[in-house]
Amino acid sequence: MEYLALLHGINMGNKHRISMTELRTAFVAAGFDHVSSYARNGNVVFTSSRPQAVVMARCREALATWHLSVPLLVTPATPVVDAVAAAPPWWLHPAPNCVSEAFFMGQPQTAPFILQTLTPAAMRIRSSMVGPLLLVTADSPHLAQEYWALVPRARRNQAIIRNQLITTKLAELITARI
Repeated sequence: MEYLALLHGINMGNKHRISMTELRTAFVAAGFDHVSSYARNGNVVFTSSRPQAVVMARCREALATWHLSVPLLVTPATPVVDAVAAAPPWWLHPAPNCVSEAFFMGQPQTAPFILQTLTPAAMRIRSSMVGPLLLVTADSPHLAQEYWALVPRARRNQAIIRNQLITTKLAELITARI
């Protein structure tokens, strides 16, 4: 089965620096096959025949090399491809001065919390739950930063955010593999 692992908070400024070559090597050492990465922010696609809970534990072990305590989300990859294929046009092609983000969630009930958190940010948003993704377009160029500034630290592990371009490229990478 193809999996997608997303890390939050690596290679931002001088914090949590990890080369993607080292990250891929750690995933291979954790027993995963056909490991590839995209961009520098911790997007890893790989194959495993193990159940998702075991895969998650192995991913955490792979990250132990760097003594990181960063949010990590591991999800089957095919539903992400399906979600991007079904994404609404307003998310795929945001209006000028708008930004589109995908919230990858560990649990669907996180979506109302995310939308409630974004509402006080005084921005206009459109959102749609598509498969495992909450797709959001807002008239704020800093949607992700505003979300992380508003969300309590204890809840930061409930979603990983990727912009529309990275999310679309990940879906293309996964599609080429399956």
